[in-house]
Amino acid sequence: QALFLLGTYFEFVDGLERSLEKAFMFYMQSADLGFSPAMESLGVLYAEGRGTARNDEKAIELLKQAISSGRIREASLALGKVYERKDTPQDYQEAISCYQRAFEAHSDLASYHLGQIYEFGRGVPRDYSEAAKWYLRGCERSFDIARNNMQAFYLLRDSICIKLGLDHPAGCQASAEEGNAVAQAEF
Repeated sequence: QALFLLGTYFEFVDGLERSLEKAFMFYMQSADLGFSPAMESLGVLYAEGRGTARNDEKAIELLKQAISSGRIREASLALGKVYERKDTPQDYQEAISCYQRAFEAHSDLASYHLGQIYEFGRGVPRDYSEAAKWYLRGCERSFDIARNNMQAFYLLRDSICIKLGLDHPAGCQASAEEGNAVAQAEF
């Protein structure tokens, strides 16, 4: 765990000591000892090419190990992003599976990614009803990005939403009252 904490220090602390290469090195040592948070962090660095050359195969392997070790929410979300990325062999069905698993583990950001997949028909037929379902699920959790997307969804697709029988969720009105500019434009 100490090696992992050193890695997070070098990855996230601003200042003279910040070094993604050192973070990568400490994460690798910690992951080699079986520490699942380090596997997840190392997988993300490989996926994003930070502190090391990008390596999607290694990222997928490490993120799957992290998920198997109980790091379901964030590792599933990161793995979904790898599967969805445009410059790799895309596998949207795997991405959807990862995002659903992340959502079930209380990742609010997963609802955004699922909504985007269905709204824009990324690897699946465009399905506004399914997109709205995922944005609404994010709104139910008071997730601001989902609120913004739901507002845009209503603003740009009113006729479709009306046909689907959707109403503005109460959470979106609350977002307007909290000062959210996108929501205020509607309310």
